[in-house]
Amino acid sequence: MKNNIKESPTKFTREYKHYDGRRSVWTYDLERTTAGPVSVEQFYPNHWEFEEPKNKSYEKNKRTSNKNMD
Repeated sequence: MKNNIKESPTKFTREYKHYDGRRSVWTYDLERTTAGPVSVEQFYPNHWEFEEPKNKSYEKNKRTSNKNMD
């Protein structure tokens, strides 16, 4: 009787191409976790323009240095 069980890979990647030209590479390592990818890399096209975040609430939490407060 032969054993027809195939070894499934424990480390593999999936590549997703988005409609706007972005590309995502998801890396899985099933020895570390089975809950999801270990890392996700985002690649943007050369003409991509990054926008400033619309929520400016982070500015009110900035700390100021006390060095110049004489």
